[in-house]
Amino acid sequence: MARKKVVSKTRRANNEGSIFQRRDGRWGGALTMGYDENGKIIRKTIYGKSRAEVVKKLSEISGRMKSNSYDLVEQNDLETLMFEYLMTFKKECCKSTNI
Repeated sequence: MARKKVVSKTRRANNEGSIFQRRDGRWGGALTMGYDENGKIIRKTIYGKSRAEVVKKLSEISGRMKSNSYDLVEQNDLETLMFEYLMTFKKECCKSTNI
C-alpha cells in the first residue's frame, strides 16, 4: 500500500506576500508605498521578532495608507513638519501674546 504524502500549507493569506524570515531569525516584511517622480517603486521595510508582529505592523500601515492618513516625511519640508508639530502637540501650552 502506498503511503500518502503529507503536504503542508504553502499558500499565504491575503496581503502577506512580502513577509519573509531573515537569516538572523528575525522576520521582515515589505510594503509598496507608491512611486517617485522617475517611476521607481518606494518600498517600506518592517522588521519584528515574530511573524505575527510583522503582520500586525504591515496591516496597520496599509490601513493608514488606505485611509490617506499616512504621509511620507520625505515629501514634506521642515516648515510644514514644524507647523504640524506645533499645532498637534504644543497648541495648548503656547498662547499668543499681544506686545
